[in-house]
Parts: sequence; structure tokens; C-alpha cells
Amino acid sequence: MDVKIVRCRIPDILEKKKRSQVWLADEVGISPQYLNDLIRLRSIMGIVMGARIARVLKVNIDDLYVWEWLGE
Repeated sequence: MDVKIVRCRIPDILEKKKRSQVWLADEVGISPQYLNDLIRLRSIMGIVMGARIARVLKVNIDDLYVWEWLGE
């Protein structure tokens, strides 16, 4: 069984919390450009970065992306 990332939910979460991408980047200590790359799937975050972002946003790490499970 394999998994594919369909899209990033960070913009949806930020909108719901009325926060900006710049705010999130500052909170987790990354550049806004790198955060944008993560959101646009140009870069895939590692587990540690995912945990940091999820903690700041107060969501589960699985909530950061829409996942498609392949081979089910």
C-alpha cells in the first residue's frame, strides 16, 4: 500500500484561524517562500517540520494534507 499527497490543507486551516502564511512561517522559524513551496507541493516537509507546523496550528499532523491511499 502506498500513499500520495493530493493537496496541502495549510491555507484552509490558516483561513479558518484567520492567520496568514507569514505569521505561520514566523511561528515555525522558516521563510515565507519555503512555506509557500510546502503548500504548493514543490517541497515535501519532513516529519519534524510537519509536527512543528501541526503544533502551532493545533491540528493533527495528518490534517496538513489531503491523502490518497493507493492499492486499497
